[in-house]
Amino acid sequence: MRSEKEDNILTDRELSLMNAIAKVFPCAKNMLCRWHIQKNVLANCKKHFDDAHWKKFLATFAVIMYAPTIEVYDERVRDLKRDFMMYPTVLEYVDKTWLGPHKERFVCAWTDSVMHLGNYTTNRAEGHHNKLKKYLASSQCNFQNAWEKAHGLVEATITAIKCSFEKSLSTLQHSYKIPIFNNLVGVVSQDAMRYMEMELKKIHSINMECTTPCVCPLRHTHGLPCAHEIAPFKNKEEQLPLSLIHEHWKKLSFDKPKKDPTIAESMKANFDIFMERFSTYDEDHQRHLMRKMTEVIYPHSTSLTEPKVKAKVRG
Repeated sequence: MRSEKEDNILTDRELSLMNAIAKVFPCAKNMLCRWHIQKNVLANCKKHFDDAHWKKFLATFAVIMYAPTIEVYDERVRDLKRDFMMYPTVLEYVDKTWLGPHKERFVCAWTDSVMHLGNYTTNRAEGHHNKLKKYLASSQCNFQNAWEKAHGLVEATITAIKCSFEKSLSTLQHSYKIPIFNNLVGVVSQDAMRYMEMELKKIHSINMECTTPCVCPLRHTHGLPCAHEIAPFKNKEEQLPLSLIHEHWKKLSFDKPKKDPTIAESMKANFDIFMERFSTYDEDHQRHLMRKMTEVIYPHSTSLTEPKVKAKVRG
């Protein structure tokens, strides 16, 4: 179960539901679906504009939603009020319905500090709802037929999720065959690997010597290391530790892992045999075994490195 600090609930702007969430889950962050916000703005504001001004207004409102900081948000709101001051009804609606009471629920300047794993809209729930309606085919079916069809949909969804788990466990993309990802391949999901691969590519385009603190939202929103966190491991040619990855991305099975009590006993017996034999070896042999054990316990200490690609000097 995630901590209360990380919990968040994504909904439409249903005031009764939002009030209930505030009472039942007082520590949860109630985010609002951006797709429904744009849909409501479209329904209530388009009639006031001609085509040219309408497109500009939509673009301006969109950049407000994606403002990365509070300062940028305030600046973009001022631009909105200046550019569309001839539409007071629209500005009043946007301010009183959305920006005034709910900006903390959908503007990036606030939502980028919440663990939402990339969910900005309720499209996932809407998609499953639409799929369920297709499975049911009719609203007139009896309870047994409705249950059988809904159960079939749930089973198909579980199968698809298991397939994605197996893909993350067994599939190794060529771009992940680099030393820095050695601890993560086959342990975290492919989606997490894609995020980190993109961050790895950013290292060359950002100023790593800058003294200003990192403001990348990836750590807060997805629980994954950003380019600033990855850079030191890249520079030292070390592997990313698994501890940097949020538990969500390491869940690759529905089964709860079972502890085998015999494993610890057998390991202790084997370790006792090893220590007994270790004491009989000469000093050179002992030094060789210690070096091997160090490489196993501390993988980054190994002297093995990825072979360098030979530069093409011909052609």
